[in-house]
Amino acid sequence: MTDDELDAKLFDYHEGNLSPAERAEVERLLAERGEPIEPPPTKDEQYQSGLLTLRKAKAPAPPTFASDVTETIHRRSAGRFFGRRTFGDRVPFGVVLVVGLLVALAVAASET
Repeated sequence: MTDDELDAKLFDYHEGNLSPAERAEVERLLAERGEPIEPPPTKDEQYQSGLLTLRKAKAPAPPTFASDVTETIHRRSAGRFFGRRTFGDRVPFGVVLVVGLLVALAVAASET
């Protein structure tokens, strides 16, 4: 078996995807070379290792993350998502109501 073939088999060996005969052959070749034979990790060990890696890689988001993402979505979607706030969203309903009543009273007073 060439080095390239052994390298290809080592991945499958580590993942536990080899037949018992192929596994024994890889272990024999490693023993002939004097390389240590480590048993492949179990699925549970792989899962735990992956979780540990994710926990170590976790970093806090920058303070402006939410506003930056919202702005990017708005810019790329041309306002279809997270559209700009309308006048009614920016001004409280009570203020709009009072101004409307004052305009209605002014119009009514000017007609009489």
